[in-house]
Amino acid sequence: MVSVPSKPPLLSVVVIGDSLTVGSEMYGVSLTRSLLNAGVLDVIVSAENGRTTSEGVGKLEDSMVVDGAVVIALGTNDVATADPNFFGSQIDRAVAAIPETVKIFWLTLYTDQWISDDAYNAKIIEKANTHPNLSVMDFESFASPSWLEEDGVHLTPDGYIQRTRFILQELGLN
Repeated sequence: MVSVPSKPPLLSVVVIGDSLTVGSEMYGVSLTRSLLNAGVLDVIVSAENGRTTSEGVGKLEDSMVVDGAVVIALGTNDVATADPNFFGSQIDRAVAAIPETVKIFWLTLYTDQWISDDAYNAKIIEKANTHPNLSVMDFESFASPSWLEEDGVHLTPDGYIQRTRFILQELGLN
């Protein structure tokens, strides 16, 4: 019988996010607890209401990540105030802050705002095609309109629970 080597465990995960990640910490089993329950030994979730991509990347630069995986859930607060090209430069800045051996996952934006997030999601995909250690977590394709609150940005409690499940699934931790 030939044994198939098992995938090494994911030992460290850093998550950098905005208010949507704050929500993922509040509803159901928190994102932090879910990652720990899945066997990740070192979990850091840094989330702040109103955090811009530039501010979040600053936190990432300060975190000095050297191994494991990084999940970035930023961009929603940039849609109305920044431009996609500046957003793209912040993605490059995030990738430059992390060793090439660390896998980076960037969640696509999912909103029903008055301003489209399509150009921002296109920028995430474009940058993932440029940086070998950057992958897209396509939350926009996974999400359901029924998960959005009336503001068109934040999620319902079930939406946050599903978002946490999606992140774990994309990390191969389901």
